Amino acid sequence: MITPDEVKAKVKRAYPRYLAKWIQGEDDDYFPLRIPASLRPDRDDLAGTIAAVGKLKSMAKKSRSWGYSVHWEEKHSRQFGANQFPKQITIDTLDDFLRLGQCQDDFAATDRVAQRLRDEFPELEEWICKNVSKLARHDEDLDGLVAIAHYFREHPRPDCYVRQLPVRVHTKFVDEHETLLADWLSVVLPSSAVLWGESNFARRFGLRKFEPHRLFRVLDENLGVELGLPFEELSFPLRLASKLPVRDVSIVIVENRMTFLTLPHRERTIAVWGEGDAVTKLSELTWLENNRIQYWSDIDMQGFQMLARLRTLFVNVSSLMMDERTLEVHQTFVGDGKGKPDPVPKQLDEAEAALFRRCVKENLRLEQEKIWPSYVDEMFSSCLH
Repeated sequence: MITPDEVKAKVKRAYPRYLAKWIQGEDDDYFPLRIPASLRPDRDDLAGTIAAVGKLKSMAKKSRSWGYSVHWEEKHSRQFGANQFPKQITIDTLDDFLRLGQCQDDFAATDRVAQRLRDEFPELEEWICKNVSKLARHDEDLDGLVAIAHYFREHPRPDCYVRQLPVRVHTKFVDEHETLLADWLSVVLPSSAVLWGESNFARRFGLRKFEPHRLFRVLDENLGVELGLPFEELSFPLRLASKLPVRDVSIVIVENRMTFLTLPHRERTIAVWGEGDAVTKLSELTWLENNRIQYWSDIDMQGFQMLARLRTLFVNVSSLMMDERTLEVHQTFVGDGKGKPDPVPKQLDEAEAALFRRCVKENLRLEQEKIWPSYVDEMFSSCLH
């Protein structure tokens, strides 16, 4: 025999299904709702059956003005004689349903959010229907969410930081609701205001995002004047550095910072600190495609792997001081390599591939900073052309 608590549990489980019909306007014939239940008396437990029926009856709508309705029928049996037994349990109204499932507050919030969004952004109808079970959780923050969405619609791609948005929400509000706002803005904004294929919220919708700075050195004073740069050493986000009018220039990408900082003068040359694996982020520097690129790293397996990765971005890359002669001249400073052997990257040329295999086989590593400064000066200047 089903218990009142089991009836409540069934109502709670039915609530999401009701919401799905209600949001579509398909709930007109939802009530009375029949609750599937086992209502057979236990023939082996007379006292238990009588108690269960009594409890079910005491908590029914007829006894307390709201809740489930019990439909009775008279049954005759040897064990019980002629008695009224429950035949069916129904929920007759939405109010009964919500009170039994303790969903009144959730439903009221869901209704408020759905109505507000339909009024403000009719184009979100599909999203509203698909996410009806989640609407209530946004009730408290709805004013801020709507204000943010309206601001983006009125000011597409605002080109400012999140905390600069002139909307009265706390500074972490957008961060806390990024997923939701991304769903909304992708629908309510014109296609031209969305960077499709970009998953980062700020870049997708035209906000500024903190970008790590990259170190640059202009190794030719005249070139610095040409580019309008007042200092030899500068730090830029790549987004800004990409706007420099760099033409007919040699670019040297160097991994070790001290080596980078001590590079000698060289005509029409810009040095970029590669920062290890961060070298692959240099694709934002579009002017690298149209200038000569030289890459200088440690002579070891990892150095050649980074060279190979850079060549997947730019075809005009040659290696600098990553050859057999440099290794032999500095044999005294060669140490042990690190890392597990890997296949030869296909982007290496024949000489580089041969040295890569030697580094793997002999577990070699020659660090940049251990190369003689005089050797660097000689080779650096001789490799200009």
